[in-house]
Amino acid sequence: MQEKGLTLSKCCDAFNTIYHREIEEGSIRPLNKDFLSRVGRNAFRVCSPRILKLCEFLEIHESSSKWDPLRLLPDQIRQFREQAGNDTEFRTRYSVLERFLCGLNLENLLDE
Repeated sequence: MQEKGLTLSKCCDAFNTIYHREIEEGSIRPLNKDFLSRVGRNAFRVCSPRILKLCEFLEIHESSSKWDPLRLLPDQIRQFREQAGNDTEFRTRYSVLERFLCGLNLENLLDE
């Protein structure tokens, strides 16, 4: 953003203008300053279509470090378990999947 001379607000406005059609269709969500700030601090959780469009918009190409999507799974499994623990219907419907995911023990696998 600095290379392009964009503030958070200007970047959000320009992005939302360029991708207004996709935003209206619901295929991506509009940018806001909070989201953009989190991305700048690498504090986002999922590489989503919105992140990919943002990289395209800012002309950010493949980074020098390889991103490992498996690193996201432990946190996503934790969220799944919380949802299953809080919602009986959800737990009943997805209990087999929950047992499978919890059995993967990805946190230990990824630390190796």
